[in-house]
Amino acid sequence: MKKKTKRSNIKSASEKPHNTLPAPSLQWSFLLAAAALLLYIALAPSACGDKDACEFSLVLAVNGAPHQTGYPLYAMLGHVFVTFLHALNVSWELAANAWSALGGAVAVFFIHAACARLMPSSSPVPNGQRIAVALLPAFVFGCNPIWTYETTLAEVNSWHVAWVTGIVFTYIVFIRKLVPAENLSAGTFAQRDAAAWGFLCGIGAAHHVTAGLVALPLTISLVWMGLRLKRLHYSTLFLMLIAGLLPLVSYGFIVWRAFNPAAWQWPVLAPEWSSIYRHVTAAGYGGYLGYFQPDSIQQGFLVRYVYLWLFPSFLVLSVSSFFIRTRPESIILRSLAVTAAACILFCFLYGVSDPSAYFLAPMAISLCGATAALHMAAGMRALRGGFRAACAAVLLPLIILLSVEGINTSVYRRNLFNDFYNYTHSVWKSLPFDKGFFIWSDDNYERFIGYQLLYGEKPNIEIVNPVELGYKYPRDRFVARHGFDPHADIAPFSETANTHDTPARKKEYGDSIARNIINRSTMPVAVFDGEQRSLRIFKHGDIDQP
Repeated sequence: MKKKTKRSNIKSASEKPHNTLPAPSLQWSFLLAAAALLLYIALAPSACGDKDACEFSLVLAVNGAPHQTGYPLYAMLGHVFVTFLHALNVSWELAANAWSALGGAVAVFFIHAACARLMPSSSPVPNGQRIAVALLPAFVFGCNPIWTYETTLAEVNSWHVAWVTGIVFTYIVFIRKLVPAENLSAGTFAQRDAAAWGFLCGIGAAHHVTAGLVALPLTISLVWMGLRLKRLHYSTLFLMLIAGLLPLVSYGFIVWRAFNPAAWQWPVLAPEWSSIYRHVTAAGYGGYLGYFQPDSIQQGFLVRYVYLWLFPSFLVLSVSSFFIRTRPESIILRSLAVTAAACILFCFLYGVSDPSAYFLAPMAISLCGATAALHMAAGMRALRGGFRAACAAVLLPLIILLSVEGINTSVYRRNLFNDFYNYTHSVWKSLPFDKGFFIWSDDNYERFIGYQLLYGEKPNIEIVNPVELGYKYPRDRFVARHGFDPHADIAPFSETANTHDTPARKKEYGDSIARNIINRSTMPVAVFDGEQRSLRIFKHGDIDQP
């Protein structure tokens, strides 16, 4: 008779869990994101705003290709989203703004979740405390007026920051698996992990060029630690690469749209491979690189809403990454500091007049990392009590002030954009002709195209942004339609030089184009000035010309 053996209650090393400390529940991050979504939708105007909002509202509605680099995933998924909302009787403009609001809510979710998981795992920290502390960066960032600008208008930046915070969250999860806290067993960077990471990096590359500033340092850190600790096999790197290339297939949408244009899309995109290449690679923006030149309004915004939070939090993140020794927290903090530094450097080398949105990604990373680092420092015996009180005394008033100001600013902007929409719509309806030209030298001229395509108003009027006729492809199409060159006898307006031209130079060029159209066309011409809120009507041969 065989003797029964007792089953050992001691698990082998291979059976140990990768991390015995429970991760904070994601339900609080979901609740916070839901609240942020409701807030952003409430603050969103029912009309398109400024910057590129009118363009994106239009291309999302008609499934067209937006400006460089094309943002294919944003455009295709956004078209499905806004079409669904419009079927529920939501206006096209509000539906497009809600698409940005959803991206903002996703970003808030990942900021909170990432910060909660960055809290030190070397000693059991109550999950409730992690969840509460993680509210700080989510609240500060989520109510910032620069951020609410991007989450209440049809823009690509809310989804870019959502991707940035999402990949930071994923990086924290994977590093904790590879480099566990003391007395916890490590895991292996499995093939499914490599595929997921590569695919996530590819999604970033298919959305925004600056995704490389985030994906590259985090990938190097992840791969280096995996190889160094012998928990990552070289074979999985090939799988990571293949998975990263899959989302890039979405750029086929830009190719398809170049040869099969939508009712409206970026007019410079020509059915030529050279044009497609320039579009996808953002070659036209090369003139902005190498300098920093925000306009006067942006300079005030940067000082008040960006620098105030970005530089202190980045400093705390960078310094703490050298003094906090626990692993894997030290590895994560250093990687986040390098990533934020790369993004900040790019911002100061990109000379657009409105660079504030580009600072959002490094600000989100810095706030998340700095909050976790301060919480770790507060846990040190020498810094308890007084340190926490000092942080609360300084931060809480600033947070309350920023939040109140941020919401008030957003309400003001919402009302401003709604009022301007009503004004421009009334101008459009008041035009005394149904066939002719409507000229506005402004990037927001697409709002009038929206009145035509989305609402069927005055379909026989040709809406012209004169600056775009400086590009060969839209100018050639204009000549084919009307039989005359609007660019005749005008000084060359180089496509690459457009990036450096001042508003005064562009207005001068626009006036010259308008003058040519008035002189050479037999149809009436309306010239609109949004800043001066003026509308002038011209007939062929009029002397009083712009």
